Amino acid sequence: MLERDPSEQRVSTGIDTLDAVLGGLYWGDNVVWQLDSAPVRPFYRAVADLTGTFESRTFVSLGTDAEAFDGHQVELIDAGPASAFVDPVDLLREIHRLCHPPVVACCC
Repeated sequence: MLERDPSEQRVSTGIDTLDAVLGGLYWGDNVVWQLDSAPVRPFYRAVADLTGTFESRTFVSLGTDAEAFDGHQVELIDAGPASAFVDPVDLLREIHRLCHPPVVACCC
């Protein structure tokens, strides 16, 4: 059994009772939620409201729920049918670009 350092930073699922059961989520946890007619906005908003936790927050919209982040300083990537990222390869390149910003060399 893996031992986890209790001081390791955890994040909320956005649902207090689920956090109580899971003890929150550890960075690197792979989580897939399948929601049957449940609203997804509480999950998205929980991440969007953690303004000091992440270096950046980006939401990939396939044409829905983008307005859930208005005023939350979340970068939006529109990957809907009429966007510049219709091709999955282009979307993956954009996500990679955002996750690996260019290194700026300083000549001092």
